Amino acid sequence: MRIAILEDEPVQMELLVATLENSALSPHVETTCFRFTSGDDLCRALGRETFDLLILTSTTEGMTSLNIVRWLRGFHRSMSPVIMLSARGSERDVAEALAVGANDYVIKPFRPVEMLARVNRFRPPQT
Repeated sequence: MRIAILEDEPVQMELLVATLENSALSPHVETTCFRFTSGDDLCRALGRETFDLLILTSTTEGMTSLNIVRWLRGFHRSMSPVIMLSARGSERDVAEALAVGANDYVIKPFRPVEMLARVNRFRPPQT
């Protein structure tokens, strides 16, 4: 599974990558995470390649995560699943992210086992 992660906090990025790539809970599925610290860099990459899942935080430089989701669903016409990861946990924040096209919303700090369960919902079927 190819996962694009947009996160500008190095410690959070490494924890998320370690959780997803080295999990004993998903030993049968190889996962490769692609790290992005800028929304603009992620959008450029999305113009060249595809990912099975995007995990976006809301506190990065450049294009905001909500604008990235709007762009994905509108102009880019991508249906790649998106999990929003944010320290903002109000009902309004969650509703706005889901309304623009996010598939799921996780409030920081994320819980590793829960995050894996949410990611596993979007894994492509095994052949």
